[in-house]
Amino acid sequence: MNPLIISAITGYNLSQIELFIHSALQNTSCDIALITQQSDHQIRKALSNSIRIKIFTVEDLTDPRDMVIDRFLLARQILNKIQPIKVFLSDSRDVFFQGDPLWATEAQSNKVLLASEPIKIKNCNINSGWLNSYFGNTVLEKIEENDVLCAGTLGGPVDSIDQLLENLINIMRNKQKFLEGRPWGLDQASLNLLIYLEDNDPKKYKIENNKYGSLLTLHHENHISINKRGQVTNHEGEKANVIHQYDRFPWLENHLRSQLLGLQSRI
Repeated sequence: MNPLIISAITGYNLSQIELFIHSALQNTSCDIALITQQSDHQIRKALSNSIRIKIFTVEDLTDPRDMVIDRFLLARQILNKIQPIKVFLSDSRDVFFQGDPLWATEAQSNKVLLASEPIKIKNCNINSGWLNSYFGNTVLEKIEENDVLCAGTLGGPVDSIDQLLENLINIMRNKQKFLEGRPWGLDQASLNLLIYLEDNDPKKYKIENNKYGSLLTLHHENHISINKRGQVTNHEGEKANVIHQYDRFPWLENHLRSQLLGLQSRI
């Protein structure tokens, strides 16, 4: 069975996710599992004819933040139903694929692949604020020298991912008992807490960065390289398989769009 990409596209229109969909179909060998809501009629109709796309529908959300935890719960349900060998969990609106996202895990077949951002937790007001708000200053001080881990792109063997999701969901559920609603950033704060403090085991995880990794996370990036083929590369000049947060740079979004061939024929 092909590797599987899982992504929640609830609340988006087709134009907002077309680069994600088209790049995954054109540049990867993965099947794609999409989580939609019942009112997403246009998206389901447009994507229903692709043999590589599987659509899973949930009831309409009353608040987009409901998907903060629900997407991980739903991912576990999808994995149990489809049972691929490898899976990549991905944001949708701001992710572009230049290659198969899990090729880099072949040498570490049992490891989960994580993406770090080019900034330390202590230097990112958003992430340090989430950690301090949800888990307190003591926790923040223990892990603040580490680079920010991004919850929007991660993947690996299904058994390893399922265990990570179970642990991550438990952290978020326990914290939500003391919070109202579904706060933004709880997923990312929980992931950083889990990997850096509660389950800090290098045998389980491979953390990639923009210097030499295949997963690029660009919000804090100051240097974006493109090779002669028009491919976005890491700092070492190697093609990146996944580009996350490209929409922070309008020129880059235009460039990536120009790299896709036959957009309308791919779906």
